[in-house]
Amino acid sequence: MPAGRVAAEDVKLIPHRWDMHAIQALAQRDAALLARIFTEKGVLVLPEGAIDCQVQSFGYGAPMQFHSYGFFDVRSKGHSSVLFDLVLPGDTLVLIALRHHDPMSVIALYQAGASLDVANSAKEQPIEVIFSRFAILQLHDRHQRLTEKEIKYQPSSGVQKLLEQEAAYRQLFGLLHERLMGYHSALKHTIQDELHHIYSTHAPERLSKLPKQMEDFEYRERELLASVRRKYLESE
Repeated sequence: MPAGRVAAEDVKLIPHRWDMHAIQALAQRDAALLARIFTEKGVLVLPEGAIDCQVQSFGYGAPMQFHSYGFFDVRSKGHSSVLFDLVLPGDTLVLIALRHHDPMSVIALYQAGASLDVANSAKEQPIEVIFSRFAILQLHDRHQRLTEKEIKYQPSSGVQKLLEQEAAYRQLFGLLHERLMGYHSALKHTIQDELHHIYSTHAPERLSKLPKQMEDFEYRERELLASVRRKYLESE
């Protein structure tokens, strides 16, 4: 536990301020307190679906509001109460935790009953974000250990932050193993169907190569589909 932080079990909770407590616990990356907020009986008054409550932006007061609690992200840096780098309308606590590379809070929220399927305004779903990071580690293990130099030149990929939290992410992936395998299976099926349709229409001679392509691009299936779309559809 970081120096100066009060132990989760000693934090005094205000019964009707669960939203404030949840956002502040998440900002402090306090997974134990998040677990307490959503699982301890008889302390907080939680409305139905509280754990999947979504951030809203009303254009007045605090730019972001979680239930009744207003807060700011870095885009509102003129204010003193900045809690996160970036929050989007529709974000759930799980999505905020994922965007800020806090897998232990994701675990706490999931075990307390949080959904992995609630999308934000950018149509991001937790299960999709988690799978993309799972795929990065799978490829990382299978093909290469990224050097510090290579990581330096991939700032947008989040690889470095993922590796900094590698043990916690692996714990999350282990907890969600069946969900991740099911998601990947459905994704492969959808992509293979679209590739089959594109090849059938534009390049039937490539149909026989499709199984090998899917194998070669395992965990990079979206990359394969994007490449094929550019080649055969965007040129039309």
